Amino acid sequence: MRCLWRRFAPTAGSYERLTRGCKSLSSSGGSNEREGEKSSRRGGKRAPGVDCRRSTGDLSVAVVGGGCSALCATILLKQNPAIREIRVVDTDDSLAAAVCDIRQIDTSTMIRHFEKESILEGTRNCHIVALMDETDFTLGSQGPFGQFAWSASYVKSTAECMLNSCPRALIAVFARPVTATLPLVHEVFRYSGDWDPNRIVGSAALETMRVIGMAAAHLNLDPACLTIPMAGGVDSSTVVPLLSRIKPLVDFSDKEHCKLVGQVRSTDQELCESEARGPTLSSGVAAAKFVSTLVNGLKNRSISVASAYVRSDALPGCKYATSEIKFGPRGVEKNYGLPRISPREVALVERAAPLINEIGASAEIFFNTGKIK
Repeated sequence: MRCLWRRFAPTAGSYERLTRGCKSLSSSGGSNEREGEKSSRRGGKRAPGVDCRRSTGDLSVAVVGGGCSALCATILLKQNPAIREIRVVDTDDSLAAAVCDIRQIDTSTMIRHFEKESILEGTRNCHIVALMDETDFTLGSQGPFGQFAWSASYVKSTAECMLNSCPRALIAVFARPVTATLPLVHEVFRYSGDWDPNRIVGSAALETMRVIGMAAAHLNLDPACLTIPMAGGVDSSTVVPLLSRIKPLVDFSDKEHCKLVGQVRSTDQELCESEARGPTLSSGVAAAKFVSTLVNGLKNRSISVASAYVRSDALPGCKYATSEIKFGPRGVEKNYGLPRISPREVALVERAAPLINEIGASAEIFFNTGKIK
């Protein structure tokens, strides 16, 4: 045993050799690290791995509105890496705590909160402004004229603020009823002389989302696989889903067509009977989808087509109409107009046209006189 210990016991010389080896290893490692630092400073390649630097977009979006719809849209838009900053202009001054909570979501998009009185600062030099309802919308038994009486003053004053703070922004109008509020925003900008009709668009995203969801459930298909363009206006009495243009192509019977159109147009009434508030969460999701499409257009991406309510001559005799639009860096890049549709859809569009004109005329009368027709 004593012999074995003497055989394997370290000697003074072995300790010296071990110490010299450790020093040489540490000195060589340090020099390698220093060389790595020098090479990185000289622009040398980094070792392969994940780049953890903050990745942010370059677009700023203002969400002007209140209630659950504005919050829902903000939460979803915070997931979009192309957006650098979302400014929530709280029009009912009740969202400060919720916005603070949203900031905790671990994405790169920054969130800022502005009170209603700071709307000029909140929208200044934004690329996109989402003009949403002032607060959660109460449907009641109001038609588009009753809804417009509730939102007209708010929309007009907000449009005047945007004219001063972000005249070149792309404005997406979501405030109900879009068939009236979009023409009102156009009138505000047109009267100022700084008017580009291609940069002021009305959202038909909620109606599109509804009809795609209903058609997908009827056909037992994934909604993500369907596209359905819209025509007419953007309220329950004028919207016309073009089911004959659905992709992939499906041939609906007259009974199926009437059922789906009726479901889309009666959704607001069903919500009114079940609860006082309007479609808050679905409106927020639709708004986020539409704003993301506009973001794709500003970034010049190919996936930037959506149905929207815009100023155009697509519908004979009407100043405004819903149609499929391709968006680009300057807003409306291409209006696909009214495609070939079925005779029953032609009849629906023809019935909707006079009401679209009447609702639009009420917006012009309010702008000129301050009175609701």
